[in-house]
Amino acid sequence: MALMLTLVLPNLGGSLADATERATAAQLRIALQDASAEAIAQGHTVVFRADAGGYWLDARHTSLVSARTTTRLRVIVTGSGEIAFYPWGGSSGGRLRIDGPHGHSGIMVDAVTGRAVPLR
Repeated sequence: MALMLTLVLPNLGGSLADATERATAAQLRIALQDASAEAIAQGHTVVFRADAGGYWLDARHTSLVSARTTTRLRVIVTGSGEIAFYPWGGSSGGRLRIDGPHGHSGIMVDAVTGRAVPLR
């Protein structure tokens, strides 16, 4: 029994970290889609910025899923550090990089359409 637990517990820790990274990536994609929709609906530019524990949409801060767990992730917005979404549906474009304990993933925001798509 002890041997079985020894084999299962290390794998469980990795699975939880991976799940947290996937949940954070999904949360960020939804936030980027919300920023685009808000810019179109409200008729003004909406700016997305990431920080150590979450992200900003204009003046509103939201904590990331990973901020409430022991898994530490780092989110980097490449380029200027922010992505602007415009009322006509486009954006400044950009990439987010999510660094986790088991590697990294990313999200690309298309400048023409404002769509956020995962990078593998």
